[in-house]
Amino acid sequence: MADAETAPPIEAAALELAIRHRIVGLKQGSEPLASWTGLPAAQAWLDQARRAASKAGPHARPAAEWLLDNDYHVRRAILQIIEDLPERFSRRLPTLAGRDDPAVPRVHLLAHGLLKASHLQLSSVAAVDFITQYQRSMPLDIAELWAFPTMLRLACLELLVHAFTRLFPEVVPPSHDDFSVKGRSALL
Repeated sequence: MADAETAPPIEAAALELAIRHRIVGLKQGSEPLASWTGLPAAQAWLDQARRAASKAGPHARPAAEWLLDNDYHVRRAILQIIEDLPERFSRRLPTLAGRDDPAVPRVHLLAHGLLKASHLQLSSVAAVDFITQYQRSMPLDIAELWAFPTMLRLACLELLVHAFTRLFPEVVPPSHDDFSVKGRSALL
């Protein structure tokens, strides 16, 4: 087993995350993520973001063009998250012990960890390597493995909303609490 100093960057990040999570420990049961509960409002947010993107100035043009060209991917991701992550299922996902905030599923923190480690440059190989390395130190249960792709979509959506809110301040996020990415880095 490679250690964090000799492993490739994605695998090193997964190992470091697993070590931090192992120290904290796990507990059963989570609360629905605020961003998940805000998904119905995300469609309206996307419509607002498209309108703002169509009037973007030069500083925001590349991001605006990306959204205008790819909004259907975002809409599809929102629908997939709603369909693939029922509330009853999400409440059964393990969380990290010793946290004061509402119980965030460990697999959601893993999704953010992969996005951070990959610098938002995802590939199926990188995702498999990340999860494989994490599990060498901290095994995931089958529910977490099943939920990982959906949590990855949700984490991407959170980052997208956060980035567009900064780029287009007039576009109000579904809820400041719903799509906040603050505090997620503490255990990443």
